[in-house]
Amino acid sequence: MTTQGIQAVYLPEHNEEPRVLFTPADVDDMIDALLRSDGSGDSVEMFSLDRPIVGPLDMPDHRLFAGVRKDRNAGVLDSGDGTCEISDARSVSKSVKGSASAVTFATATEGDVVVYSQNGSPFEFLISSEISIEKVREAVKEFVATGGKRPSCVEWVDAG
Repeated sequence: MTTQGIQAVYLPEHNEEPRVLFTPADVDDMIDALLRSDGSGDSVEMFSLDRPIVGPLDMPDHRLFAGVRKDRNAGVLDSGDGTCEISDARSVSKSVKGSASAVTFATATEGDVVVYSQNGSPFEFLISSEISIEKVREAVKEFVATGGKRPSCVEWVDAG
């Protein structure tokens, strides 16, 4: 099956011309670039070019936000596809610019927040949302391989 790939915005120039990811190597290159960030751009927002555009603003019906922080040896994922069906929903994310339907969940620790940034825009997550950088890589590779489906290799909770 031929795909159009995954659109990724993580550098300022990607606002005008997004990078398109097709392979696991593309994902590794992107994650490595995020890990070299000075802190103002350690995150990426991705959309599948094979999934529908909807609504009056012609927006994708989904998205995957991924952040990695070398200083914390950790990362986060935030998935918005309108199909969050989680039995034990806990509010674990509070985004400065809005929220999606589900975020990763690693521990029961709650309270403290950690900030990830995409092109200078901050996004706050509870520390309980952080997972290993390798898990972030695995999940983004799955997102690319499945044409934009929410990765199943990580645990998700309702962002509430």
